[in-house]
Amino acid sequence: MSIRGEDLNLNTKLILVEGLPGSGKSTGAQMVYDILKEQGKDVQLVLEGDVDHPADYEGVAIFTPQEWEALCGQHESHQMLINRTAFYEGGNYFLSYRKMQQDDQSRLPDTLYDDIFKQDIYEISFERNMELIAAKWKRFAEAATVQKKIYVFECCFIQNPVTMSMVKWSNITVMKRNRFIMFGNWRMLSVR
Repeated sequence: MSIRGEDLNLNTKLILVEGLPGSGKSTGAQMVYDILKEQGKDVQLVLEGDVDHPADYEGVAIFTPQEWEALCGQHESHQMLINRTAFYEGGNYFLSYRKMQQDDQSRLPDTLYDDIFKQDIYEISFERNMELIAAKWKRFAEAATVQKKIYVFECCFIQNPVTMSMVKWSNITVMKRNRFIMFGNWRMLSVR
């Protein structure tokens, strides 16, 4: 992969760096970020696995109000930690269990994580998963459009939501239809 500084003098808000495991995505994304920083651009690098990803759900479970009530009732002794990483949006509770794991100074019981993981964004129905991911990308796009910041995302589209959904649900036809919803009006940068 070769990138020259002048190649990145473009008008974009998002650069996606995707590829197979071990292909140099992280190195390439870091290089793009460094070049843009050198050019004085306001740029944010978001690497795979970032629990604060602005457009993807990483280690997040979703609960209806009834499911949330049941989870909280079953795990009352851990309520404070559960609530610290949860938020309510669109009639559902979202729980960032990866953040919860990072904050956890003691070992939480496996039964709690089992109950949470059943509701992971990538474990729910394909249709609901795509709806949630498309909505999060849309919120990100709306916010990023009014900012001057350039985002460099490493491994957040193909390997995470698209591949995970295709592998889990074997639904390539639906994925082809929905990929345009997720891209919205973003332009892609080809890195050679």
